[in-house]
Amino acid sequence: MNNYQQLFHDIKLALTNEIYEKYSKQIDEVAKIQKKSKQTILDEIAMIILEYNVTNEVMDISIQDKAKLKKQMNELINDVFKGEYESEKDIITNTLNNVAKDSYYSSSYIYGLGVSYELKPVKQNILNKIINKKIDGKTYSSRIWKNKNQVAKMLKKEVNDFLNGKTDINSISKNIKYRFDVNYNISDRLVRTEIAKVQCEANEVWAKEHNIKKQLFCATLDRRT
Repeated sequence: MNNYQQLFHDIKLALTNEIYEKYSKQIDEVAKIQKKSKQTILDEIAMIILEYNVTNEVMDISIQDKAKLKKQMNELINDVFKGEYESEKDIITNTLNNVAKDSYYSSSYIYGLGVSYELKPVKQNILNKIINKKIDGKTYSSRIWKNKNQVAKMLKKEVNDFLNGKTDINSISKNIKYRFDVNYNISDRLVRTEIAKVQCEANEVWAKEHNIKKQLFCATLDRRT
């Protein structure tokens, strides 16, 4: 690399890392929502334990009441995860929009260090194209929806096993907390993957918009590269 290429590389790498680290922290906002969801489910389970008979640490509930409670809990879980989906989608959409802008403008900033250059605002339709690029035919929002349905299905099974006496009252809380740990890990992975994807796509769009003929890629050669 010549001196200018090296300068571009060094600054771009530093800014890319800074953008990634900054917006990865938005998972904390997602965690707050999921913590509230978890407590909502646990509170409802606690009310069931207090209201109905317990025999040998498992619920002793009539067939009619089981059907009623199952319907009630399924509706609650559906409502909770629909709310999670809407909230997380808003947070992640805003995050990715900012990642796309910062990544695009960081390239413009560095490019402007070596040439006469007038920075132009990136249009929203370009940002939308960047953040909505599909992976395996799915956008980030459809992935969030799929993930929420997956975890909701797991929770419904946990609750059903609890109502049917397959899970004792000492284990149900632990099982629900575990499912919400899975919920968080899935969301965390999605956020980090999408941020990296948007950074790459923003670079590609910027290069095309600025008629860049050649690009130099720097990668760490590990087992996944």
